[in-house]
Amino acid sequence: MKILESKIFDFINFCLSAIQSKTDKIRQNSFLLSSIDYLILFVILLTYIISTVANTETLGIIAILAPLLVFFKVLITKGEKIELEKCNFFLLIYLLICLISNFTSSMLPQSLYGFMKTVIYISFYFALCQFLKQGKKFIPIILLTIAIITGIESVIGLVQNYIGVENISTWQDTSYVNPEDVLSRVYGTLKPYNPNLFGGFLIASFPAVIAMLGISIKNKKTVNTIIWSICSLLTAYVIFLTGCRGAYLALFTMILGIGIITFGKIKKYIPLLITSAAAFIFLNHGIYNEG
Repeated sequence: MKILESKIFDFINFCLSAIQSKTDKIRQNSFLLSSIDYLILFVILLTYIISTVANTETLGIIAILAPLLVFFKVLITKGEKIELEKCNFFLLIYLLICLISNFTSSMLPQSLYGFMKTVIYISFYFALCQFLKQGKKFIPIILLTIAIITGIESVIGLVQNYIGVENISTWQDTSYVNPEDVLSRVYGTLKPYNPNLFGGFLIASFPAVIAMLGISIKNKKTVNTIIWSICSLLTAYVIFLTGCRGAYLALFTMILGIGIITFGKIKKYIPLLITSAAAFIFLNHGIYNEG
């Protein structure tokens, strides 16, 4: 399998090399094409920013620009190669499984429509990986943008909690819950409004906040460290305000992983893991099954 994969990419890169030898001069002689990295960066940042307010269709239209631009950049940049990391190979398998499953659906047009959105978002991911291989200097900018967006959304979630937003859908089974104990689940500005979607968004973007905190600590930036510490705590708190149990578990696992990596003493955290897991299960059972 590895030999076949290697041969395929060798052939693709051989073809690209032949094209690049003829198009590289075009990039060198064009101011716009020589700055294509910054255009790609702009589209990537715009995609992250617009994801907080746009519907999936609008977001998809913007997101597809990134893989198109990255592919164009590969065609006109001499020495640029396409490589697939081992972990990303499983994404292609997942995509293939999704494609096959579409043809077993009783609603084929709708399934294919949803599949195309999946293709766009996975293409955006692969484009980002390809872009950052040669553009590592842009990683801090992307991390900072995601962290700022996360901080803003966390503040919005906190405000929503205190003003008491109304449930737009039946997100919580209140059949056996005292009306005074019904959770006011926050959902930020993401569309469609859904606290589970918001919880997933915060979990996915939380590492960027942690990364900015780590960079601030490493560079001994006291003010930045304080800001990102507050932002980290706020984001973690708002994740709980979403009422999404999956987000709770992901946050707990993330924090535990950071602790293990930071201190490197796994045995020390086993009792804490067991105790915290038991407490989480007990509290979760009490909140959602009271009465």
